[in-house]
Amino acid sequence: MTATPDEATGDYVLAMTGSAKMDWTSSGSTRWYELDRARVGWKPDVQRDGTLLADAPFAFDYPDWWANHETVRLPRGGKDFALHASDVDETVGGLYAFHRRVTLSGDTVTMDNDTRALKAELPAADAAKVRDRMAELGNHGQFIRLPATYEATDADMAALAADKPALAHAWLMRGAAAFDRGDMPGAIAGLNATLAIDAKQALAQGLLAFAYASQSDARAMAAAEAALAQDDKNDWAWAAKGLLALKAQKMADAIAAYDQLLIEAEGYFDDALTRRDTLTDYVDKATTWYAEAEAARGTPEELPLLRRIDIIYPEYRDVVERIEVLEALESLSTIESSDS
Repeated sequence: MTATPDEATGDYVLAMTGSAKMDWTSSGSTRWYELDRARVGWKPDVQRDGTLLADAPFAFDYPDWWANHETVRLPRGGKDFALHASDVDETVGGLYAFHRRVTLSGDTVTMDNDTRALKAELPAADAAKVRDRMAELGNHGQFIRLPATYEATDADMAALAADKPALAHAWLMRGAAAFDRGDMPGAIAGLNATLAIDAKQALAQGLLAFAYASQSDARAMAAAEAALAQDDKNDWAWAAKGLLALKAQKMADAIAAYDQLLIEAEGYFDDALTRRDTLTDYVDKATTWYAEAEAARGTPEELPLLRRIDIIYPEYRDVVERIEVLEALESLSTIESSDS
């Protein structure tokens, strides 16, 4: 800390360098930081009930002037941070002049304000009006809004080490951000870190199951079942089960999972809707082609029909077994033809 006079301006300057925990507050899923000393105005005491000389003017300090300057450097280049702030350039009752300007440029928020007294007395007739306007100005803080999808830095993680709920949320946001980027290994790491702190975090459970499923990880089904055991409406867990069934070409299971997903997600998983409709179409085609193959038993048309089913729905009834038998017979017939 230093304390030095500024000879050019006559100011006495106190300067501190160090670290401090900024006071971010939460409102639902939104987090805010109020800029320090950014408010202008206050509610002056102009109450005189039952006193003599009720019409006498009110005295205020004059001359008087003060100013504040604050600069905040935001992490991650300031991406998606926003201001909830307003500029002020107003004189109230000829008593005080108020000025404030707040800007966000790149990763830097800058706030400047000043308050200057213009006279030493306020007429009693103007007191109530001036009080109300000054109080209204003083009610408005200036805020930086944290992005809802903010991904904590390593420094953030270190600072949150003792705050387990906040740390779990930070890991969840980091895992979810990686998930959105398609970085499934990064998502898996972040979501596992979340669940190591809060094992019942439902969104982390569902996202982790789907991330595992997308990587064909053997842990996927257990993760999905664990998520659904806690909340049978976990849409990401149902999506994971649908994806696993689709990869295993278990069409009926995939359709059932996607049907359930569309119920729980109220129809906004467009990808699931598309997949469900495609799988339903495959089942319909397999049913039709199988009936045609049945009608063509013992004819050259039987095997091509079964092979078409095998491409889109290999687990359908006894398709695989019948293809194996027919291909073996076809191979034997070819050998016998060669011998003759």
